[in-house]
Amino acid sequence: MTGTAVSHVLIKAIEKIIRSDEDYSAKIIASHELLINLCKYAIRDTGIQFHTVFSIVAYTGHQYNIPGRLLYNVHRFRRLSEHPTVHDSPESIYRLGLKVLSDLSRIIYQVVPTPTILSEIPGDKVYLHREASIVRYERYVRALLLEHDVDSESFQAIISNFPEKQIRVRYNLAGRNELFTDSIKLIGHSFHLPLEVNLIDVEVDENDDYLPRGFILEPDFLIDITSIAECFRDYGISPGSYLVRKFMPVVANKYLMLGNIANFFLDEIMANPDVTFKDLINRVFTLDPLAFSLFDDATAREIVQKAQKHFVGLKSVVHYGFKKVGIKVKDCFLEPTFYSEQYGIQGRLDVLHDNPSIEDDAAIVELK
Repeated sequence: MTGTAVSHVLIKAIEKIIRSDEDYSAKIIASHELLINLCKYAIRDTGIQFHTVFSIVAYTGHQYNIPGRLLYNVHRFRRLSEHPTVHDSPESIYRLGLKVLSDLSRIIYQVVPTPTILSEIPGDKVYLHREASIVRYERYVRALLLEHDVDSESFQAIISNFPEKQIRVRYNLAGRNELFTDSIKLIGHSFHLPLEVNLIDVEVDENDDYLPRGFILEPDFLIDITSIAECFRDYGISPGSYLVRKFMPVVANKYLMLGNIANFFLDEIMANPDVTFKDLINRVFTLDPLAFSLFDDATAREIVQKAQKHFVGLKSVVHYGFKKVGIKVKDCFLEPTFYSEQYGIQGRLDVLHDNPSIEDDAAIVELK
C-alpha cells in the first residue's frame, strides 16, 4: 500500500470514529485499535515479533524518532483506554486519543488532518499532564503487600526499610511497570495477600508513592535461571514450558549421556591435568549405570568413541586454550552456584575463573 493510500485510509478511519453515534467508551476502544494497527503497519518490515502493545508503540517511537512528549501521551492514552482512572472522564480520554492519532499519522505517514478532524481534536494543552516529582531512588525494596486497591491500581504495603508505616505501591504505570500488570492480576487467584515481594528500581515521588520498575513475587522461592530461559521461545514467551517440563520424564539417550560425561571429564581434568582417558573411562559407567544398561552394545561403543574425542578436546582446552586467554586452573571454581535474593533466581556455571590479584578479571567457561 502506498503512502498516499495509507494516508487516505487513516483519514477515513479517524473520521469514522468522529462521526460514530456510539458513546465515548466505544469510541475509545475504536481509537485504541486504530492506534495499534497504525503502529503495527509502521514497523511491519522489521521482522520482529512484539507481544505487547507497549513494545509495539515503544519500538514505533524509536523507529520514527517520535518526540518525547507525544510518545509519552501515546502511552498515556493507551494505558487510559485499557484502564481508565477516576480522574479522567471518557470524553477527555477520547479527545486525547484523537490528538495522538492525528499527530502520529502526521509524523509517520504525512497525513494532513481534514477540517472534520481539526474541528474535533483538542490543542496541545491536552498533552500537559503533571506527574509528581521524584524525590528518592531505591535499587530494590523488600515489601509486604497488605491490601489491593483495584480502582487506583495500587497496594498498601509495609517495607523493610521503614516497617513502622504503610506506603502505597503503584502498578500499571505506562513506560514503567505495566509489563507486570498481568502477573499482578494473579494476586488474589494464584497468590494471596499478605504477600512478600521485591520492588525493583524504585522511584519514590513527592506523595511518598513507590513506583517500581519491576515486581518479584515470593522472591525467597528461587527459580533456576535455566528454567526461565526455557520460557523464551522463537514464537514468543511461554511460561507453560517451565511447568510442562516438571511433568516430563527424563528419557536416557546418548546425547544426554555424552553431555554428562563431558562435564565429568572437565571436572577431573581441572582437578588433575595429567589424568588420562584410560584412568576415567571405567568410572564413566558409574555415573548412571541404570541408563547405560538401557543402551545396546553398538550405542555404548559409540558413546565411548565420542567421549574419547570430547576428552582430547577438553584436555587441549585446559592445557593450551586457557593459557592463551589468561585463565589459570588454580584460580578456577568448578560448578559454582549463585543466588540472587533481589530477583529470586539461582543458577550454576560450569567454570568460573577469578584471579584474586586482578580486579574485574572474572571469566565464565560454559560447555556447549
